[in-house]
Amino acid sequence: MVQDVKNALLNHKAGAFSNHSKPLCFRFQQSENGTKMHYKMWVDESWKPESGAGLTCLKV
Repeated sequence: MVQDVKNALLNHKAGAFSNHSKPLCFRFQQSENGTKMHYKMWVDESWKPESGAGLTCLKV
C-alpha cells in the first residue's frame, strides 16, 4: 500500500520552498516555529541552507 503523504501534509505546509528536489540527504528538525529542513547532495558536504536556520517546511 502506498500512502498519500503529500495530501496528508497539505494542511500543515508552511509555505513554498525551493532547491530541495535534487539533493540525496535531508535533515528535519522540530523547533518552536515549525519543522525545519536542511539538505545536501552528498554525505561529505555541509548542510544547506548554510545560515543554519533551515527552511520552514511544516507548521507542526
